[in-house]
Amino acid sequence: MDNKITRRQFAIGSSMAVGAVAASSTLAKAQSKNSLKNKVDPLAVPKGQKQFSYETVISNDALSINLPVGIINGATEGQTLAITGGIFGTEYCGIEAASRIYRDLDPKDVKGRLIIIPVVNMPAFQFRNPSIVMANGNNPIDGKSVNQCFPGDKDGSVSEILAHYVFHNLVSKADYLIDLRGGDLEENHLLHTMFANQSTERVNRISREMALATGFKYYQSRGLRPGSLYGTALASDIPAMITQSGAGYKTQPEEKNINHHIKAVTNVMKHFSMLDGEPEAAEKHYELSSRYIVVSAKNSGTFHAEKDPGHVLKKGHVIGRITSLDGSVLEEVTAPEDGVLHTVFVRRVVTKGDTLSYMLQQVG
Repeated sequence: MDNKITRRQFAIGSSMAVGAVAASSTLAKAQSKNSLKNKVDPLAVPKGQKQFSYETVISNDALSINLPVGIINGATEGQTLAITGGIFGTEYCGIEAASRIYRDLDPKDVKGRLIIIPVVNMPAFQFRNPSIVMANGNNPIDGKSVNQCFPGDKDGSVSEILAHYVFHNLVSKADYLIDLRGGDLEENHLLHTMFANQSTERVNRISREMALATGFKYYQSRGLRPGSLYGTALASDIPAMITQSGAGYKTQPEEKNINHHIKAVTNVMKHFSMLDGEPEAAEKHYELSSRYIVVSAKNSGTFHAEKDPGHVLKKGHVIGRITSLDGSVLEEVTAPEDGVLHTVFVRRVVTKGDTLSYMLQQVG
């Protein structure tokens, strides 16, 4: 028998050996961390401990979705707060904030329990990469917005199954919900909070208390939005609110926007005595209307935004300009009414009729 091997066989064998060593090393490192995959009930974490796991939502030949879940069970009894990020998989500031909250909070300092889901929409989070251009942070598998699928359907589409798991297995176990948001791929939002005003008196009142406790200056009270996570929580008698901070188009989230989310969560926890201390309050609160003032392009060309979200504008104030490639100004884009600049859309080349920004009026 000829025991000689070809150069190709040697290369393949060496690659397989190196790959096996690397795989075993990676597995050993993964197993050494406190990250489990469906080995225990994610809510059955002993008092005074925390645990991060990846819970299998779907696993078949066509698709696998593993949901990241962090549980912090405080050393003493208290209430349960659910924290979610990544409802849209490109809202990176909320995702990063949720991850850091899990990382940095010590169970011995917590009264009660935190249920943290850093990324709800894992398919969108994983799908965006340098080779794939996404128009938004919707689920790329079925094209749906997960935030229109709650409370979900265990026998439905991928987004509906995911929504069902998140709400029924996790969020419904909480006393309160904070959904960390921050602008999808085409958006740059004003720093503010949102809560509903069409639930029960108790839920409306507590949701408002949560929003004011964040320390954010602006808040918006609005109606229930069917299909949304926080709307479903409110309809299920769970006080809930949204924090908006950041811009999804910035793939490296800014520290100030991440910290706004973290500050909001810790302030709300202090409000509910889940952490020691007093919330850091805003000097003054301003309520924003629920009516969006749409600012559209009247010409086609290159849009130069000159104002950022948060600017207080009078009717006629210049928001930006649309120019031709010869540098001439085709249009000065102005505020159609008095109000606060809420959203600036990430659009450079625009066509007549494109939405450039949203404004909201201050109430009272």
